[in-house]
Amino acid sequence: MPYQVDTEMYLLNRFEPFALKGRVENEIDRLEREGIIEKVESSEWATPIVPVVKTDGSIRLCADYSVTLNPNLIVPQHSLPRLEEIFASLNGGKQFTKLDFKHAYLQMKVHPESQKLMTINTHKGLYVCKRLMYGLNGAPTIWQRYVNRLFQGMDGVKVFMDDARITGSDKISHFTALD
Repeated sequence: MPYQVDTEMYLLNRFEPFALKGRVENEIDRLEREGIIEKVESSEWATPIVPVVKTDGSIRLCADYSVTLNPNLIVPQHSLPRLEEIFASLNGGKQFTKLDFKHAYLQMKVHPESQKLMTINTHKGLYVCKRLMYGLNGAPTIWQRYVNRLFQGMDGVKVFMDDARITGSDKISHFTALD
């Protein structure tokens, strides 16, 4: 009988500090409510989470894919724009708007075949990730390529990671770019 390569990678969840447990549970519940993650009974792949406390005290759940998925990924290559180029392209603008994409990565859907590989293991159980998660190798370049395509050809609009800068030489051109 021929040998079959086993591609399973299942790691147990890690214990979160007791002081963070309630906030971690609230974030898991929010992600599930918003359809970003979906509870599953079993999975061949599971990655532990790492809760990160943000400056406002809220929690960001990161998956520790460094121990499971990341070493096995082919990372897409896409150059990030240089800040100097962005600021130079906005030169001459008189009106400016800065937009922040809240939970940027979590806005981007993941292909169904990839979702099972991105399963996270928490103290509340296993969850399939239906959106791009923090901790995935290449997530910044994947996101940047996505937003570049989304805003391609729009005059006065430049995007870097989760921030968009919109400008115009006067109020009318600025509002046109915003529209």
